[in-house]
Amino acid sequence: MTLSFDILQPRSGEGLSFYLRAIGNEWYFRVGPVRDPDQPRFWRLMVEPCSAPTAVEPRSRYEPFLAPALIPREQLADRLSAIKDAPMAWLEAAENRELAEWLVAVTAQAVPRRTVPEAVRKLQKSA
Repeated sequence: MTLSFDILQPRSGEGLSFYLRAIGNEWYFRVGPVRDPDQPRFWRLMVEPCSAPTAVEPRSRYEPFLAPALIPREQLADRLSAIKDAPMAWLEAAENRELAEWLVAVTAQAVPRRTVPEAVRKLQKSA
């Protein structure tokens, strides 16, 4: 993987979720646990692209990535803590090769720009 990532802890309470920040790029990725749809007693990590923290992109543009590892509930907090301590080690693990390739593909694209609402544009013009 040629990209590097660090961790951005959300300011607001988002439970166990956190953000990966692509270093030297404008992309962020929200990482959070979700129940496995086929085995609800296990959890998986879902990675969603964001143009900014808390701004998850519409799924019509980017489907979230569901990491393959099944995590028992009692191991979830420890696993997330380990990822936060060493995000690159997690991303470089053989089991996360597809995730790493997906991150490279997403970050190769331009970050979507949010459109400024009409009311804000009017305020900017009048200033």
